[in-house]
Amino acid sequence: MTGLTPNEFLNRLRIQSASDLLRTTNKSMIDLAFASGFQSLSAFNKQFKRYTGQAPREYRKKSNT
Repeated sequence: MTGLTPNEFLNRLRIQSASDLLRTTNKSMIDLAFASGFQSLSAFNKQFKRYTGQAPREYRKKSNT
């Protein structure tokens, strides 16, 4: 229905959640990763960059300016 595999769909939901947290909280990256459902910081960073085109820290910096 969405044109995505179940894993891709889940990762997009996780990235949306992480994006919201990056914009609205000052939580550490590891806390954001776990709160968004990722099992490791490296997996979070990799998937976030894959879906948004930028690293989580870059995203937070641009969102807070």
